[in-house]
Amino acid sequence: MYATLIVSVFAMGFWAQGIINYFYGLAANVRVADAKVITGTRSMLTALQSKYLNLAFNDLPAEASEWALLNVKYLHSFLGGLANAIEAAAVIACTCGILAWVAAWITMLLDFRCKVMQARRGIWTFNPKKTKLKFTFTFFGMQISNGLITFSLITFLVFIIALFLCWELTYYVIGYIIYNHYPLIITLLVPLVINALIKMVCTKYVGGRSTIQRRFSWMFFDLFQMLLSCVTGVAKGIARFVMVTVVNVLSLPRMDISIFPAWVDYYVQIDSGAKSYFGMILMYHQHNNPLMRVSCWILEDDASARRKLLRSYLPNKFDKLPPDEQEAAIKTAQATWRTEYDEGKVPMCSYPYRKVSNMWNKLWMMHKNRAHNLSQYSADGGVMVSASIISKAAKKRDPEILRKEMERLADKQDKEEKKKHRMKGMGASSTHMLTSRKSKVQRVKDDPKDKAATEADVQVDITPV
Repeated sequence: MYATLIVSVFAMGFWAQGIINYFYGLAANVRVADAKVITGTRSMLTALQSKYLNLAFNDLPAEASEWALLNVKYLHSFLGGLANAIEAAAVIACTCGILAWVAAWITMLLDFRCKVMQARRGIWTFNPKKTKLKFTFTFFGMQISNGLITFSLITFLVFIIALFLCWELTYYVIGYIIYNHYPLIITLLVPLVINALIKMVCTKYVGGRSTIQRRFSWMFFDLFQMLLSCVTGVAKGIARFVMVTVVNVLSLPRMDISIFPAWVDYYVQIDSGAKSYFGMILMYHQHNNPLMRVSCWILEDDASARRKLLRSYLPNKFDKLPPDEQEAAIKTAQATWRTEYDEGKVPMCSYPYRKVSNMWNKLWMMHKNRAHNLSQYSADGGVMVSASIISKAAKKRDPEILRKEMERLADKQDKEEKKKHRMKGMGASSTHMLTSRKSKVQRVKDDPKDKAATEADVQVDITPV
């Protein structure tokens, strides 16, 4: 992950520098074209005055000369403004692209940490059964290329918008359209405003948000909207397409989520970027879990110390002995080791002792940490409490939160079962035979031993959270 970030920073730096140089080169070419156009226009105007003098034996009218010089001045101003707008838009666009890239990276790092912690609690935001570790092979290249492509795309879109906003010709054109075509603009806006007002008034008159108060008025307004939607449906369809395109473009910087709908990802994972990211989470969770790593380190140190201790009981020329004598020497060494451990001369027990000790410690840990059973279904009528409630109770060290949640769920399940049996036509005697989960929860609440055990479970459960 961090190697990808370092390489991506260097790649993004070179890529952004290349795009800035391209835009600045484009602005320089516009200035060169501006100088050539102005010089050529003035030369053409001088030649025109000379030809007019030869044909009409008089100077070119002052109005024509002033009109031509004024338009040359405007042209020079607009071309110079275009060059300045290109440079300003390039800086704005690249800044927005880099900020989007940085925000995407920060979001992914935070999301990676969050999803890994959720995975260690058994909470998955994706389907781990469809995620394979081989997907991680493409994460390095996918993240770097996706960052560069996204930066280029966002930079291009922002550049187009900023170019029009920074170019003074845009405001001249907008002012000209508003000043000369305002009747047409008003004609287009008035129906939209009237339709919005009619919809607001009619929806309040015919009914509320979830009720219909005047049925015939509702039917008439529904018919009116149906006819109107035949005309406006095309515009809404185009707007829907534009919105989907814009949202997908804005979603490209993030590889921590799939850009495809959830129903598509349910059947098949198409987004290769999201697949590689999910594979990274799964690999990190399975092969970089701190509990597993510490356990492996402890086992490795313990095994190394155990081999050294066993080697001290073996004869010096053990490697040169025949196989049968080596086996007898090992048994003798283990017996001596066990005897000295029982007498307290050796602090480390032998392998069989350690195996039995580990099994006992595991059973004792499972007996003392029974909070996990609260989040699992049990065949004896237990209820299922969500992991968020367990985490909340563990953080506040309040087992009463678990009891209240269990009572609420027990009441809910009892009501559902009674309703189910009532629909099946069962009698009252069969209904009373059902075991009430709420009574079981009440027994847990009233039993002081179970109460102390639950409090101990909550205190123990606070550590991994």
